[in-house]
Amino acid sequence: MGPLLFILFINDVAKGLKHVNILIFADDTKLFTKIENKVDQEHLQEELDYIANWATFNRLELNCNRCKNMTFSRNFSKQYNCDYKIFDVIIEKVECHRDLGVIFESSFEFGKHLDSIVSKAMRTLGFIFRSVSDFKKPSTIVYLYKTLVRPILLNDYQIWSPFYKKYIKKLESVQHKFMRKLSYKMGSPMRFDHHDYTEIATKYNLSSLKSLHVYYIFFIKKVKSSFVNLDEVCDLFMSRILPYDIRQLNELEQKFSSKNFVINSASFKLRREWNGLPIEIRNIVKLSGFKFTLKNKILVYE
Repeated sequence: MGPLLFILFINDVAKGLKHVNILIFADDTKLFTKIENKVDQEHLQEELDYIANWATFNRLELNCNRCKNMTFSRNFSKQYNCDYKIFDVIIEKVECHRDLGVIFESSFEFGKHLDSIVSKAMRTLGFIFRSVSDFKKPSTIVYLYKTLVRPILLNDYQIWSPFYKKYIKKLESVQHKFMRKLSYKMGSPMRFDHHDYTEIATKYNLSSLKSLHVYYIFFIKKVKSSFVNLDEVCDLFMSRILPYDIRQLNELEQKFSSKNFVINSASFKLRREWNGLPIEIRNIVKLSGFKFTLKNKILVYE
């Protein structure tokens, strides 16, 4: 069965769901809802039974061993424990799980994902170091780093981009280690106690990973320029409307939250960074001009 035929085949799976939300990507399906009492638990189990019956009716097999039950909450004292089942098989309860390449944790943190990608990036960096021992041109090594290592540290960063200093420092340590090796290749190795990477970062256009994460603010300009037409996305970046004239024009409506994981979520951060831009940058009409100006404003070499 081809991908298109499979999508058409499972397209009606959500029609019978009444109490939960559903997300589908290829053959990966997620059911989620807010659990506040026993009735909510029963509703979720009913929906799982519906999915099982739907699969049986359509002669599809569900891999129950790969199904996971995960509760997202910051208040562990109010979690409602329940053994959910599919075909009388209890779904395994987990505290973290990798979904489409990102490790999600029940506490809304991404510490384990960060440890995973930093470890993978360091291994790739070690492979590069072992393979370029005879290379003479530093620019070739920089090219390998940007091609093989940086994508690991930037993949899906809109979701997991860190806001705690310890995690930012851990992320930047990969690039700093590379720049130390690069300085050695250039014939001017850095001292152990020397931590100023500005010169070498500027020379080889190695902007900090943190500033590259912020640079994604360019996405908002694409939304406001109607290059993104998905209603769910556009609703996240609505312009702030006031009944009176003020100087700060073209700002986005920002909601309030007292929770760190909400304040530092992708949409909150993007709106905050956009509103923090000078008005002359926000009002640049052409995408190319906005991108060039934003690059000079946001990217930091350190």
